[in-house]
Amino acid sequence: MKLALCYFGLIRGFKFQHVYESHKKYIYDVLQEQNIEFNVFISTYDKDYDANNIEKIPNVKKINKTSDEKITEQLKPIAEKFKCPKYYTEELRLNLLKCWYSQKDLYKMLLEANENYDYIIVMDIGQLILNELDSIKSLDQNYIYVPNFAHHNGYCGRMLIGNMKNMLFFLKKYDYILEDPNINIHPETFYKHYIENIGKIVVKYLKFKFWRCRTNGDLVKDFH
Repeated sequence: MKLALCYFGLIRGFKFQHVYESHKKYIYDVLQEQNIEFNVFISTYDKDYDANNIEKIPNVKKINKTSDEKITEQLKPIAEKFKCPKYYTEELRLNLLKCWYSQKDLYKMLLEANENYDYIIVMDIGQLILNELDSIKSLDQNYIYVPNFAHHNGYCGRMLIGNMKNMLFFLKKYDYILEDPNINIHPETFYKHYIENIGKIVVKYLKFKFWRCRTNGDLVKDFH
């Protein structure tokens, strides 16, 4: 079995040793124990970039580091067109689009790698992981799996697992939203709509927990 671990988001969390150690203990070591071959792809930005611990990640296939200043300039006029919840600031809009732009970059990286993967994990890198993955080999390839928390009337999009076809579909949603600026881009409800209604893919839950790590090391403990 072969797997691609695709990280998106700001590297900042990995500058803290305990964050890196949580990924090592609960992902890298678990995959190795399950005898699953894996490659790592990373799409990130130069904002808050800290290379500490990145060199320790095993089996890195490719890292793309995009200029945050340039991508902000590119995405700002696009972000202004979309419908968002009223509490969304300009910064939140931009951060969401940067996230999806980064995921589209991962989509391109996977195609360029020209490898066939049985499963793909897509994950925000800046998170402290609290428990190990379920056995990958026990998962059903017909589904996309998401963590069973932080639903917000949809699905948590900070970690997903699925087969290559389904996950490539998920990663290229940036193209879909560009076609229709009337889409409400509240992330969790949009993920549910995009995966189930557009992709016709069934979602199941994983017992996989993590806390978001801020640039100062503070943890966001959002279990609900």
